[in-house]
Amino acid sequence: MSKSFGLAGIRLGVGIGSRELVSYLNNAKAPYNVSTLSLSVATAALSDDGLQKMRGVMRGIQKQRDEYLIPELKRLPHVGAILGGNDANFVVCRIVDSNGEASNEIAKSVYVEMAQNRGLVVRYRGTDFGCEGCLRITVGTAEENKVVIDTLRTLLDGKLKMSILDEHNFPFCVTAHAFNRDKTQVAVCPNSNEVHIYTRSGAVWTAAHVLREHDLLVTSIDWAPQTNRIVTCSQDKNAYVWTFDAAGAAWKPTLVHLRLQRAATQARWSPQENKFAVASGDKCVAVCYFGEDNDWWVSKHLKRPIASTVLCVAWHPNNVLLACGGTDMKARVLSAYIKGVDEKPAATAWGERLPFNTLCGEFESPAGGWVHSIAFSPDGDSVAFVTHDSSLTVASPATGSVVSVRSHGLPFVTLVWPDTRTIVAAGHDCAPVVFTADGTSWRAAKRLGEDEMLRRSAAASPSNSNSAFNMFRQMDSRSQPAKSGSGDGSLKSVHQNTISEMHLDPAGNTAEVTTIGLDGKLVQWSLRA
Repeated sequence: MSKSFGLAGIRLGVGIGSRELVSYLNNAKAPYNVSTLSLSVATAALSDDGLQKMRGVMRGIQKQRDEYLIPELKRLPHVGAILGGNDANFVVCRIVDSNGEASNEIAKSVYVEMAQNRGLVVRYRGTDFGCEGCLRITVGTAEENKVVIDTLRTLLDGKLKMSILDEHNFPFCVTAHAFNRDKTQVAVCPNSNEVHIYTRSGAVWTAAHVLREHDLLVTSIDWAPQTNRIVTCSQDKNAYVWTFDAAGAAWKPTLVHLRLQRAATQARWSPQENKFAVASGDKCVAVCYFGEDNDWWVSKHLKRPIASTVLCVAWHPNNVLLACGGTDMKARVLSAYIKGVDEKPAATAWGERLPFNTLCGEFESPAGGWVHSIAFSPDGDSVAFVTHDSSLTVASPATGSVVSVRSHGLPFVTLVWPDTRTIVAAGHDCAPVVFTADGTSWRAAKRLGEDEMLRRSAAASPSNSNSAFNMFRQMDSRSQPAKSGSGDGSLKSVHQNTISEMHLDPAGNTAEVTTIGLDGKLVQWSLRA
């Protein structure tokens, strides 16, 4: 009586058979296994009035099923065939991926999300024969069916769009990385004095070269997309510029004369790729350029008013201004103009006359903290930096505004500024956070990768079709909210350890960024998902 009458709660069914068979069943069943209250409800339901009401409800269910639920399901993205003859009080629909193939992964993730976070329970049937990627949806009232359709539309059209474009697991901790222009090659540092270059063929990354010149830990790698040159720097106080020798199929190093007494911490090519900057523990930034007279890379130092180790550098789009930050808890914008190398720059919000080492701006976050990463806006009119107090600060000299956004999580250690209204920061919380402009302020809009972890947690136990039931049983028996999570100790993020570095797409696609982590994962993200 659970279906047509809607009386599953009384736990009563009727068996009809021969006298002999029924006598065997009566001998086997427990005495008084049906309560008097259940019998009273069943008797009322089977009366003439009860049967008439049941038939009216059944007609309403059929109408909702045939005229609303099935047609609306067919209009949803990622919904394929509707299975079966559709003569019952439920509908079985197949969930498909972007290629039109049945997807247990997407179906299970929708099922889990609806049960755990939306208060809606459908049935996942993907492990049943012939039901790959299928959900079973009970036909409800008009209001209930609308909620189900709206929720499915939201999940399938938005929540489950992939934010991850590609992912690779290296068998070692990675502390620095850089792609070539078309992202068919990547250079990574396996937390050692070496740089490994991998080449991509299809979906497979294959080790191609190992760059061995540094004596101590390589701290930074940058790959110039136009000239195809790589710069590396290290704790050994040296930097090398690597050029590819096609004849010998090998990378050739050129030592850079940095003149540093402390470790080099970060290296970045300028936009025109005719010079690069190297941050250091020597209270200075070495601005390096190729000396045609001496036929080697030489450097000039930005020193004043830097008072401690410089941890990060970033170039302005005009190829002259340089932003830096470090352990003196200051973010600064300085002129790195090199006579004979740079053309005289046009006036900007940072000033007009820009001789070498001119201080154009100095900022700090409200609570202080080491400046771990810094970036100019795409138009160059503002600068953003992240500090060890878990905050993002954006400064705009034209308006004089300095806006700080405090995070509730662990500190960020890297950031990029892909377009004027979007900043992405990442670090010890293991997930990139997208900040968006909100008028004159900024706000954290979303964390990348949570949709992907929903898929993975769902796919991790495809045979456990009763997880939603178990969750509600736990809520009832313990009188407390059920806790979501993988249960295997993994974090609810794609990276499982600190994100050590993030880069913009080398070809200039503002909708994509890449991250590398201490867990060895290299991830390419879509910011538009």
